[in-house]
Amino acid sequence: MESKNLDSRRGTAIDRNNLIEVFSYLGATVRFFDDMVLNDMEEEMKNAAREVNSEPHKYKWLAVCMLSHGMKNQCGKDLVYTSDCKPLDRKEIIMEFLDNRLHNLKDKPKFFFFIACRTEEQDLIEEQDDMMVATIQTDGPIRPVPEVDHLVCSSTVDTYSSFRCTQHGSFYVQILCDQLMKYGHDQDLVSIMTKVNSKMAETFKTYPSMSDMSNNTLRSKFFFAVDENKKKDKSGLCLLTHH
Repeated sequence: MESKNLDSRRGTAIDRNNLIEVFSYLGATVRFFDDMVLNDMEEEMKNAAREVNSEPHKYKWLAVCMLSHGMKNQCGKDLVYTSDCKPLDRKEIIMEFLDNRLHNLKDKPKFFFFIACRTEEQDLIEEQDDMMVATIQTDGPIRPVPEVDHLVCSSTVDTYSSFRCTQHGSFYVQILCDQLMKYGHDQDLVSIMTKVNSKMAETFKTYPSMSDMSNNTLRSKFFFAVDENKKKDKSGLCLLTHH
C-alpha cells in the first residue's frame, strides 16, 4: 500500500471532543481512539461491527466518524490515512459494516462521517480576523466549489478540500455538532444534514466549502431517541478515530 508523510492536524482534538459530547447527548456509547495505526484501526472496526451485531437489543444504530488526512488517488479511490501514514479506502471502511454475515447489523441504520480532504495536500493558510488571527489548515488546494440503511456524509464534496481552524476545529464539525445539538431531539437525520450542507455553503465564504451527503439508502426517516430523563440509556454505538 502507498504511504505519505502527513502534517499535524492542529485543531482536530477540538473536533474529537465536540463529537464525543454530541453523540453522547444523542444516546450513543462512544468508543474513541487517537492516532491509530492501520492494523489497529481495522481491528477496532471489526470489534465495533461485532459488538453491535452481538447485542441487537441494546444498539439500534451505529455511527462511524473518521477525522484524518485524505486524498483521492490516481485510481479514483477516496482515501483516508492512519497515523502510520497508511491509506485506507473509504469503501473498505463502509463495507466492513455492511457485511451480510452480520445479520443483526444488516437492518440497523449506519452513519459514516468522514472529516478529511478528497484531493492533494496544500500548505496551511492564514486569515486575519478583527479580534484574532485564526490559522486555517487544509489538506488540499483551494478551488471555488461549483447498500441498505446507511448514510455517508463528508466534510467536503468529491475532489475538494476540507478546512480546519486550529483554534476552533474543522468548519464541518463545528456546524455538524451545532445542528445536531439544536435539532437532534426532534428532526430526522437527513433533514439535519441538509441544514448542515446549507450552513457550510453560507458560513465560510472566504474558504469555499461544501459538505456532501451521499449513498443514502435509509429506508425510513431516522430520529435519535433523545430523552433528557433517560440520559443513561445508550441506544447507539459511535466509533470515532482521529489523528
